[in-house]
Amino acid sequence: MKLSSRIIGFGLLVGTLVACGGGSSAVLPDPNYRFINFCTDAKLDLLVDDTIEVTNIDFLDDTTTFKSVEPELKDFSIQETGSTVIIDSQVATLVGNTNTLVMAYGLNNFGTENEKRLRFSFQQVNRITPNGSKARVYAFNAFNRDVGNQNFAVVFKNPGTLSSINFSAVNLGEFSIQEIDSGPQTLVAQRQNTETEVATVTKTFEAGKVYIMALTGTESGTGAKAPAISFIEIPTL
Repeated sequence: MKLSSRIIGFGLLVGTLVACGGGSSAVLPDPNYRFINFCTDAKLDLLVDDTIEVTNIDFLDDTTTFKSVEPELKDFSIQETGSTVIIDSQVATLVGNTNTLVMAYGLNNFGTENEKRLRFSFQQVNRITPNGSKARVYAFNAFNRDVGNQNFAVVFKNPGTLSSINFSAVNLGEFSIQEIDSGPQTLVAQRQNTETEVATVTKTFEAGKVYIMALTGTESGTGAKAPAISFIEIPTL
């Protein structure tokens, strides 16, 4: 009986050490997500496991705050507001204690050009405040060309050949990330391997801020849907 008690006691001690040491069994905070709509021709709902969590999000709108979700396998999907037809659906497990952007891009009315179809992607973002005088910028390509013209990768950079800021080329629905100096910057979105500038902007970046910088709109779009470099600030932690 004494031997059994010692074994049980040792087992409890080991269990306590495993729970307290190494963090292997520590419970992390639930992951957070934020939905952003870069689709020019549809207001969208975001569903999680068939439940509408976000509704009526128009072009260049978003949920403004992050929502939490359990760190387990979930079915994320989007539908046009007022419809019950699922446009795109993806199964994913968001990792505990992370922040993820769910980004809708493409066209709801894409015709036969499947590369331009409306869909969404996931992108984890680092919301920890950047050090010193830096701003963290996530560059995203959400630009669609007109019917019959193939989409292309773009490079976000300063104008001209001697550019101090050069993001890696990004295809439709992809990201490139840099930390850049705060202050005013003039940037262009330039077609990869050419000197063709799709859009230009002058933006004052604030130290310690995190931004989404997206090339948005369509090739012959007008007004808000014209080709543009758009910014959405991501709150830091």
